[in-house]
Amino acid sequence: MSDIAATRFIRQELVPERAAPVKTTGFVGFVRTRLFNSPTNALLTIVSVLLLWFIVVPAIRFMLVDAIWTGKDRTACLGNAVGACWPYIQAKFSQFIYGFYPDAERWRVDLTFFLGAVLLLPLLVPRLPAKGASAGLFFIAFPIVAFFLLHGGGIQGFGVSWTAGALAGFNDSIGDAGRKLAGVGEATAIIGPLFWALGKLVVLLSTVISWLIWPLTWLREQIQTAARAVWIDFAATAVIVSVLLFFLNGGVRTGWRSLTNSLAIFAGIGIIIAVMGLDHGGLPIVDTRLWGGLLVTLVVSVTGIVASMPVGIALALGRRSTIPLIRVFSIAFIEFWRGVPLITVLFFATYMLPLFLPGNFTVDGLVRALIGIALFAGAYQAEVIRGGLQAIPRGQDEAASALGLSWWKTTALIVMPQALRHVIPGLVNSFNRAVQGHLAGLDCRAVRPARAVARVVLRSDLGDADHPVHRLRFHRTNLLRLLFWHVALFTVRREQTECTPAQLSTSSWQPIRSSASTASTSGTASFTCCATSTSMSPRASASWSAARRAQANRR
Repeated sequence: MSDIAATRFIRQELVPERAAPVKTTGFVGFVRTRLFNSPTNALLTIVSVLLLWFIVVPAIRFMLVDAIWTGKDRTACLGNAVGACWPYIQAKFSQFIYGFYPDAERWRVDLTFFLGAVLLLPLLVPRLPAKGASAGLFFIAFPIVAFFLLHGGGIQGFGVSWTAGALAGFNDSIGDAGRKLAGVGEATAIIGPLFWALGKLVVLLSTVISWLIWPLTWLREQIQTAARAVWIDFAATAVIVSVLLFFLNGGVRTGWRSLTNSLAIFAGIGIIIAVMGLDHGGLPIVDTRLWGGLLVTLVVSVTGIVASMPVGIALALGRRSTIPLIRVFSIAFIEFWRGVPLITVLFFATYMLPLFLPGNFTVDGLVRALIGIALFAGAYQAEVIRGGLQAIPRGQDEAASALGLSWWKTTALIVMPQALRHVIPGLVNSFNRAVQGHLAGLDCRAVRPARAVARVVLRSDLGDADHPVHRLRFHRTNLLRLLFWHVALFTVRREQTECTPAQLSTSSWQPIRSSASTASTSGTASFTCCATSTSMSPRASASWSAARRAQANRR
């Protein structure tokens, strides 16, 4: 014990303090772990800071420091300063918003913007109730009200007159075709009797249709002779539609809710007609050629987005159809419209489409552009929605069939809601691209102010190579090149990391379209790498195939 006590060690001084741990939180930690955690990242951080310094500082100096803020005419912007000319922006600001819309009627554009924002707000707040009613007001009622607000004009009838006129026009076209066919048969020697008989048969069909729609046409004639034809037609349409909905939804037992909803909708329509004075001419008509600026941008974008959704859904379902005719038509339509540039579609809709229409039939230029944009965007939406449909497991359809649901109910209540939920990011991306890309549908007169702004705001002596504008453009070009290089490098490395180790040993690569199973996972068409050479060993190939089959079975 004495030996142990003698050899016991007792420290006489304090232990030296250890170094503090490396900080991993806060701003300093973020800089250390994200920006300077490796030599490569440190170099990229320094280069990025230098690029921002040489781009942001000249831009701020050009737009704010050296800018001209006051002036009454163009001479105020012709001095030695090289900054932006904001007086021109202030003078032409209303033209950027309204185009050439008459000054006295611009309150209609402001009211349309306000109504659109108010009706869109309930759809953007998740906790607000009555999403169905809000969607109906924004996607159905608002476009109609916006048309009469922006374009003006009134209505000459309502549902009964419109239906009778459409049926009568269709019947007249059938009768004219039959009479022309019979005339061709009389002038032809060999197969003339066949054409004559076929023409008489078509004329007889037209006569039968005219007898069937005679009560509706008679009612239209009686309504048009009345003093308040629009309101009588409106009342007759409301009664007919409400009674039909009442009996089709169960009559006395379960049809009261449909009757109430129908009467409420017609009451709202009647209020709109009375407030806007549509029964006696409505607001003054403003030709669409006078529209421009932000007004046309929003009209084209919103109309293209709203109209392309049902087109895209129909094409996506048609491409997955088991009926060959529908599937082939959907595929041909999608591939054709996706393979044509938007500017070609707009050119065809503006200049070529009137050549294929009858001489007495005219369509407004903006409406033609809207139709072309809706079909063009619908083809792209179809592929996005088809990716969501492929992501739905087959068990959903089988469960719906086991419950006795029809194909329509299965698609509307089970498959389509889930598919649309899966492709929300893709749809939002398409909508953003639509807002940016549909600027090409503006009238040339609406583009001229923007070009003038670019010339005035960026005015300078372009012959001077040392001019700050040249330096600013040079830095912007370098930034775009750097961003493109980073995106391309990231895409290549991402594709390589998604390939198998056996494929990484191959000598050449070729991007191909992903299979249905890959598309069902991502929701949209993606790309995957594929080895063009066969350097994979038989054992590795068998293992890879087995893994793929197991993954497909799990899906």
